[in-house]
Amino acid sequence: MQYPKTTLYNFALDVEFRLKETVRDRTGLTNQFQIELHWIAENVETEKDAYRKAVLDQLGLELVPSREPVEMLVVEKVK
Repeated sequence: MQYPKTTLYNFALDVEFRLKETVRDRTGLTNQFQIELHWIAENVETEKDAYRKAVLDQLGLELVPSREPVEMLVVEKVK
């Protein structure tokens, strides 16, 4: 997967989409980067685990669980 001229904020949004988990960019970096990332799930490894491992091994970015509050808007359909 290639990410030409992207910020780490936008990359974090893509990681969030792929992992279906909330991801926040806490690097403080605002420059644009060209990112190339390759992963293949092997043996009993899930696609998510392979992607998460590639982010760490190839980019040196660690995805760390956090307990900080996340603002959400819940919309319910009125009957």
